Amino acid sequence: MALTLRDGHYFTRSMVGELEQFRWSDAFINFSLNNRAQDFCLPAGLSTWFYNVPLAAGSQEGPLPIDLDQVRAVKFFAGQLFPLQYKDWDELQTGAFTGSIPLWFYIKTDTTQLTPQQIGSDIAVIDLLPANPQGGDYRQVIGVWPILEATGNIHVWYTAYHPLMTEPQSKCMIPRPFLDGWAAGAIADCLRIEKAYSEADIWEARFAMRKEAYRVYAQTHKQVSQEMRYGYDEAPWRDSASSSVILIDQFPTGP
Repeated sequence: MALTLRDGHYFTRSMVGELEQFRWSDAFINFSLNNRAQDFCLPAGLSTWFYNVPLAAGSQEGPLPIDLDQVRAVKFFAGQLFPLQYKDWDELQTGAFTGSIPLWFYIKTDTTQLTPQQIGSDIAVIDLLPANPQGGDYRQVIGVWPILEATGNIHVWYTAYHPLMTEPQSKCMIPRPFLDGWAAGAIADCLRIEKAYSEADIWEARFAMRKEAYRVYAQTHKQVSQEMRYGYDEAPWRDSASSSVILIDQFPTGP
């Protein structure tokens, strides 16, 4: 059974000896648990999510989710899935060409506007704020080339940060055996408010220890696509070229 925000909240309050809010509000503990969940999951690798970007005929761009960290793959569906190749946006927005199936995609980062190229015309400026229901922050925008002749769907696979947990039933991505490590960070935050610094340091050390254990667990159980280099260094020779070169003659002659 997956962990929820309620589990972390109850564990935290049990350890600080306050099951009903008095010195520490529920809002503060939930805020701390959300921050600690993101911190706990980053070294282990970000989770992969799926997002569909619907594009109308003649359109070129659409906003991506707020929690997006990195786009991993983009495909277009037209009877079957067609993988799209990445190119810089300034290489593609050079002509208002149209097609039934796009070939490339581009990403614009930290923007509050869509700036697609219109069929047979110049760049159009479409504000994401406040018209977009998810507005209120800078967004990443995905675009395709050539411009779609008909309505289509762009499928995006991306890595995301731990989602915000707002309700007691909100799911936590941390496996249940690591509940104590996740909550340890929130317990340390509570104790610091009371200036119990020595006890807070003990719980902070537990948080760091369990976070490292989760990183190892996630990698050995193939929960990440590649190993993260958090908290350790590889041998220097792995990252540097050799200073010696050996030449081998494939057709040696003479003794």
